[in-house]
Amino acid sequence: MSQLQRAGQSGALDVAASQAVAKDQVAVILDMLRQLGGNPSVVAGAAATTDPLNAPFTLYVDPYIGSDRFVGGAYNSHEAGATDEEVIAQKLKRIELQRLECGYTSARPFKTINRAAIEAAIITSKNWYTYSDPRAHVDCVTIVLSGGVHIVLNDPGSSSTSLASWGASKDPTPAELIAFNPSTGGVLLPRGCSMRGQDLRKTTIRPNWVTQVVDEAADYSNRRSILKVSGTGFFFDYTAMDKIGHAESVHLLDVFHPASKAELDAFYAKVQSAVGTGADLASALLVTRPSEHQIVGPIDQTQTPNLQWDTTTGASPYIFNVSLRSEYGMGGAFWDGAKLSG
Repeated sequence: MSQLQRAGQSGALDVAASQAVAKDQVAVILDMLRQLGGNPSVVAGAAATTDPLNAPFTLYVDPYIGSDRFVGGAYNSHEAGATDEEVIAQKLKRIELQRLECGYTSARPFKTINRAAIEAAIITSKNWYTYSDPRAHVDCVTIVLSGGVHIVLNDPGSSSTSLASWGASKDPTPAELIAFNPSTGGVLLPRGCSMRGQDLRKTTIRPNWVTQVVDEAADYSNRRSILKVSGTGFFFDYTAMDKIGHAESVHLLDVFHPASKAELDAFYAKVQSAVGTGADLASALLVTRPSEHQIVGPIDQTQTPNLQWDTTTGASPYIFNVSLRSEYGMGGAFWDGAKLSG
């Protein structure tokens, strides 16, 4: 019976082994990989289809083993088909180099929620994704958080929408990730992006930045958030807690705020300037969609009800089984209707 030998053991590939022993070890490795991955077609380039081993719209974040590295370009760009459905199916099988780097598996995830939020905009705005009908729905990104403590870089971002280009590859610093936030702070989750944990008690998010101890403004304009979410998002199974080491009131900080159209517009402009070229994004697609801020149909009370009012295009964000444990007055959610439309 053949077994895979650990490095340094007799018969392992890293020690002086006979050709027969080395071949045996390689065969064991290949059979083990076959058990994990099945029998997919794996090919680079554009000549033939490939079978991805990870999902196109599920992103993973783990602060302990993750990497926020950005890589542009494609590994497999094959597209062919006699019908729209066949072409769409091929487009969904395309593999970008980012999927070979990090972010798309729990074994090699992103490090921060910030980086995953940027990737959500990237993978829904590719210049080769030219179909917009329901058969080609791509606004279905889910971020999966590992157990542990996630520090959310919710600091105020750049007031400018023109950020330095990341080129074809980049290891972004925390400051460079924060720049994508609105100037009032909060990590923006675009495209109705959902975020779920793996354990309500063991998965926690904590802010990197908190508000000052001042009175609340009469118009609530000085309230801030950890996350700014868009319509149709689903948020599940984690706990929000105070900033580590902070021991003053944070009564002006909330976990969730809605993202306004202006904030979404600015976010996409930042993504375009930083990674639009490197990630092969289409400026026509890298724009705010109505479903991100319009949570009900466009009702006009001066008109007779019509079909446009009765729509399922938009939906409110849904927060379920998310716990708030704050010793210093952090709020759960603050929903400002002025930021939403419909």
